Amino acid sequence: AGASTSAGIAVVLAIGATVYAVGGPRLLRTLSVPVAFLLLMVPPPIALRDRLLFELKGLVFQVSVELLQVAGYLVAATGNRIFVPGHELFVADACSGLSSIVTLLPLGVVVAYLTSHGLWRRLVIVACIVPIAFLGNLARVVITVALVSSHGIEYAEGLLHESFGLTTFVGGTIVLLGISRAIR
Repeated sequence: AGASTSAGIAVVLAIGATVYAVGGPRLLRTLSVPVAFLLLMVPPPIALRDRLLFELKGLVFQVSVELLQVAGYLVAATGNRIFVPGHELFVADACSGLSSIVTLLPLGVVVAYLTSHGLWRRLVIVACIVPIAFLGNLARVVITVALVSSHGIEYAEGLLHESFGLTTFVGGTIVLLGISRAIR
């Protein structure tokens, strides 16, 4: 594990040890969920993060291109570039879905803990985060490429394009809450 991963885990363990020292096993049991929640602040090892980023981005890229081609769009792809007539688009790391997973994971854990009873329901909610993030970013890439193909490059730049990230997060949050409500 990287230095920041090890340091993050050490901080959480130190907080847990402090809680135990101050209040014993009873206080540690009471605060076990908030203390464990702090583990979500720990960055994964860089090699793991980079591997996940590469794999997710590749999957979003490949499925996006296939969906666009099936829908009748003239697109070609190589590396992390998508070509539409007259335009070349780069699929950035932000489109991998990893950022969505990182931001939805703490939210999903809180939603699962506060709104669901039973371990299996909570695990289902948390497990849904990866497919929600993937589908949200898949939609983000497909919509962007479709808009550029039909309306021009301005749909891949500026405020409109930047708002797709926020839209992906808000949409993911709504889906997460819907899943929580559905499995109560």
